[in-house]
Amino acid sequence: MESHVIIPHSNFIAERRIKTLPGETLFEGKVRDSNEHVVLKLLGKTALTPHQKNRIESVIKQSKFCKHTALAEIDKLELHDSGALLAFKLPPGEFLFEFLAKKENLDLLTIKQRLHMLKGLSEAISYLHEKMGAIGAIHPANIVVANNTNRLVLVDSGLSFRSGLAINGFSPVTTPFFAPEIITGGAPTVASDLFSFAALSYLFLTDQRPFSGENSNSIVASMLSYKTP
Repeated sequence: MESHVIIPHSNFIAERRIKTLPGETLFEGKVRDSNEHVVLKLLGKTALTPHQKNRIESVIKQSKFCKHTALAEIDKLELHDSGALLAFKLPPGEFLFEFLAKKENLDLLTIKQRLHMLKGLSEAISYLHEKMGAIGAIHPANIVVANNTNRLVLVDSGLSFRSGLAINGFSPVTTPFFAPEIITGGAPTVASDLFSFAALSYLFLTDQRPFSGENSNSIVASMLSYKTP
């Protein structure tokens, strides 16, 4: 898409729409009047209550203490009438769902390299569990593969869940990675995060999704009806 400001009076400019998911839209962008690269998340159009606003700000304050190489750094939060806009500093790279769509990328990675990448991500998830609790947002549209180093970097430590802006419906990109109790309306837990990480690892090591279907509904049906691989 053409370069433009997502929301008037924002400090950020969106240069490319990456993906639209239920409850949020991802953009590549930059800080206004500079070339500093950021990833932007626009969390729907739901007006935030004072409680939700306080909760988001609390999580952001906590996240500043999360010094970990596999976690994206939150650059800034903006609250607008149309919703919350989060900006993240990330190394150059592409989102995991884009990376996995290119077979040549996977052909270059050995199983040992893939396990090493997953190990770094697991350490980041464990760190967040210790510092902030459940994440609820571990899926290929929330992880960036850093160029050159091939690190897996987790973007957004579950702020959309923590703010009360939980996903309304699911995307085929993310559905196979949510635990059944999340899909049926439950709150994220450490156990549901482990399910997500296991599903992601299955995909990353086998090049196959743990659950499949033509759309989100058929994927959910397979998750609830068939044995977990």
